[in-house]
Amino acid sequence: MKIFSLFKVNRFSFIWLIFLFILTVFANFIANDKPIYANYNGKIYFPVFLDILKDLGLYQWETELVYKDWKKLDLEQSIWTLIPFLPDQLDMENSPAQPPFSFLKIKNQKFYHYLGTDELGRDIASGLVYGTRYAIIVSFLATFLATIFGILIGSIAGYWGDYDFKISRYSLLVFLIIGSWAFFISFYSRYYRLTDSLSEDFNEFIIEILISTIFFITISFGFWKILSFLKNLHPYLEEQVSIPLDLMVSRIIEIKLSIPMLLLVIILTALAKPSLLLLIGIIAFGQWTTFARLIRAEILKIKRLEYTDAAKIQGFSSLKILTNHVIPNAMPPIWVSISFAIATAILVESALSFLGIGVNHISWGSLLKSGKSNLNAWWLIVFPGTMIFLTIFTLNQLNETLRKVFNPKKL
Repeated sequence: MKIFSLFKVNRFSFIWLIFLFILTVFANFIANDKPIYANYNGKIYFPVFLDILKDLGLYQWETELVYKDWKKLDLEQSIWTLIPFLPDQLDMENSPAQPPFSFLKIKNQKFYHYLGTDELGRDIASGLVYGTRYAIIVSFLATFLATIFGILIGSIAGYWGDYDFKISRYSLLVFLIIGSWAFFISFYSRYYRLTDSLSEDFNEFIIEILISTIFFITISFGFWKILSFLKNLHPYLEEQVSIPLDLMVSRIIEIKLSIPMLLLVIILTALAKPSLLLLIGIIAFGQWTTFARLIRAEILKIKRLEYTDAAKIQGFSSLKILTNHVIPNAMPPIWVSISFAIATAILVESALSFLGIGVNHISWGSLLKSGKSNLNAWWLIVFPGTMIFLTIFTLNQLNETLRKVFNPKKL
């Protein structure tokens, strides 16, 4: 009951988040330059649906309708979207920037720019709708990747620490020698191919990295099996040694935190061709340390509790104890931090778009940037700025609600 009471307190926040998800999912049916339903020359069309199928490669427009402007057609019947413009559609008759509710008359239809236009005549309301989809997709995917990677690295460091993870001297020797050689073959020898793909297409770069990784694993594992007879040559090679995983992970986190995020973004965008995947990767790389540090701290406490010792006595493997008992009980701080991480990702994406760094896409930040060069066009600043403010505010409120849910003593 306490959870439901908390939801009632933050009712506006949840309504706003639902509103954002509706814009994200149904953006094509809210803002589009084609009608949802149209009767043209005695034939019924559902242009928005057909456009989605066309993008999926499942439909091909008739030749006469490929380049037609549906607003200029003599439609017998039609049902238009709420905002009859696409975000990148140029309306030269309403440029430079026109104030809210500036309209364009086309034959028997009257179409309004409800929130005005920018300096190129692009509809601001449509830009906000598709900017919402862009911000939600980027922030959620980046946070998801950062959460998964952070939990993986933090769990390894927290559970095994500096002394609990042990391997034989033979395995360590093979890893250092064969691993170095495999790295040279898989990555260093493909240096020019990797750098060329990075500068041309980030998606191709990811594929090349996966190929190099497969080569590295195959070579390392193959030679580890081939040379397995060496471990029986001397008892010294069979002895177990501890690997300081916690120390290694902690140093990696410290090194990452010492690198300014803006500097990293500038370097990566200079080396690689901007893409959506690159932007998601940059934001995820900037956030994974938060989750890694949180879950590491929780696991350091949980692994000393009685039920963990009981699981060890029953003979469960370390991996099973970690995945079935330790990580699930260490997740509450992670759930609380996810909403804050999403808010941070939206701010980072908006800031990069505002600075002109990243993907050339209509977003809240790019709309704000257009307002910077035309301060008299107040709607270019107020509307996207309000969207960013309300979204960050509601996510912070959600963070506070989740904190109270997972910490009932503080209610």
